[in-house]
Amino acid sequence: MENLLDDIDVVQRFTDKEIFTKIWINPRPIFKYINHFKYQKHLTVLLILAGITNAFDRADVSNIGKYDSIIVTIVASIVGGALFGWISFYIYSSLIRFTGKWINGKADTDSILRVLAYATIPSIAGLILVIPKLLFGESNLVESILTYGFRTAESILGIWTLVLSVIGISEVQQFSIGKAILNLIIAFLVVAVPIILIFLTFWGFH
Repeated sequence: MENLLDDIDVVQRFTDKEIFTKIWINPRPIFKYINHFKYQKHLTVLLILAGITNAFDRADVSNIGKYDSIIVTIVASIVGGALFGWISFYIYSSLIRFTGKWINGKADTDSILRVLAYATIPSIAGLILVIPKLLFGESNLVESILTYGFRTAESILGIWTLVLSVIGISEVQQFSIGKAILNLIIAFLVVAVPIILIFLTFWGFH
């Protein structure tokens, strides 16, 4: 019993506010806390918002120039992302767990899902850029600069989400950073390679 209490004491505790602010610059202790205490208070909301974020990223906004097109894009991305976006996170978490076992990973699917969800906080923050990005086109120099700026900011936030994902996987899988990156890549390839092969096979018949 004393050993268990000692283990709990060495894990720093954080408030909700600290989790959402400190994860940006000091993620390792945050992920350690999330993993150790199985913290998932905001998990569902984060997964829904992350799904919506990914839906907007996939949306074809290059030809948007009409008000009704913007509305359709926004509604479709919000509804589709909220209903189905979280599924991709669960599947990817399962693949990370499955492939992580090949290189002695320790985490279960739920543990991986939690850290991936909280790692998306920077990308989710990029949702505030969605409406301005949709409203501004590239019809003049000013709009082109603004649009480029929004897209650059989104890219930076996306890269930081990837960095946090690597750190989170490193923590829950008890991996080095290099092995965490390898785990993420292998999990991705398990899905990507068959799709590419199917595409190439289909393309070969035409």
